[in-house]
Amino acid sequence: MEEFKKNINTTRKPDDVIKVILGNTSNNKIVKDPVKIHRAIYSLTKQDQWKPYLKDFYFNLSSISPFSDQLDQVISRLETSYLLSTPNPRYDSYTLQKDYLLEAMAKFDEEDHIILKEMAKEFEALISH
Repeated sequence: MEEFKKNINTTRKPDDVIKVILGNTSNNKIVKDPVKIHRAIYSLTKQDQWKPYLKDFYFNLSSISPFSDQLDQVISRLETSYLLSTPNPRYDSYTLQKDYLLEAMAKFDEEDHIILKEMAKEFEALISH
C-alpha cells in the first residue's frame, strides 16, 4: 500500500507537465485561445530538450492548426477543477490558480524544474503573439 501511495505521488502525468508550465508563467492570466495554446505546445514538442516532457501529446496536423486530443482533455480537466477559470465577462482569458498548479512541481527534480521553467517562458512568448 505504501508503494502504491508513493507511486501516485511521484508518477508524472501529462496534466502535471501542463500544470507546471502554466504555473511558471509570469502572469496570473493567459489568453483563452485553444488555437494559440495548442500551437504553442506543438511548437514546444519540436524542440529536442523538451520532447521527453511532452511525449504524450500527439498532434493532428491535418486541420487549420495543430490539435491534440490529450492536450484538450488536460485543459478540460483543469477547467473543471477550476485551476483554469474564466471569471471575466468575455471569457477571453484564463485566470491561473498558481498555488495549485505548482503543486505538481513536487513530481519533478531540481534539474527538471529549470527545464520546465524555460518551457513556461517559451510557452508564454508563443501565446503572446
